[in-house]
Amino acid sequence: MVLGLVVSGLFSLIVMYDGIGVRRHAGMQAEVLNLIIRDLFEGHPISQRKLKELLGHTPSQVLAGER
Repeated sequence: MVLGLVVSGLFSLIVMYDGIGVRRHAGMQAEVLNLIIRDLFEGHPISQRKLKELLGHTPSQVLAGER
């Protein structure tokens, strides 16, 4: 019983850590893509639509279990 709780807790921590990292890197990529689009397509309608750079939850929100 206790082992199952420990294992599920470890898996939860791994999933939370991975989710934070993936969203952070996706935001960093969106920031770079926005810069590229702005520079290459200035004046084109595609340059008016930006990608979201802030994705997901902050680490404190994840730890608090916010939705």
